[in-house]
Amino acid sequence: MQRRADYSASTSGGLISEDGGDGNPSLKGLMAPLLPYRFAPYAYGILQAAITTAVATAIAIYPLAHSAIEFIERWMVAWFAAWLTMVPVVLLAAPTIHRAVMRLFEADHKADR
Repeated sequence: MQRRADYSASTSGGLISEDGGDGNPSLKGLMAPLLPYRFAPYAYGILQAAITTAVATAIAIYPLAHSAIEFIERWMVAWFAAWLTMVPVVLLAAPTIHRAVMRLFEADHKADR
């Protein structure tokens, strides 16, 4: 079975840095993180809300638009309003949802050990 580092090396287009010391190539140093890891859940929530609201508003606006320009104009306004509404909801609800999901799978996770 191919190791994850080997898979990364074969799919990265040759952009691999020097050996990580264990015989596997390392991607370390190619792209430095822009933000500390503690902000990852917030970034996830913001991006998730943006993508979800973009798709939902596009589906809702499409039947109402008579031209491509009208669709884009209506969609941008609707998407921005929906995104501004959903970002706080997603960020506030995410910890509760995460805890609920972890409770559902806790017993199964312990059995996997």
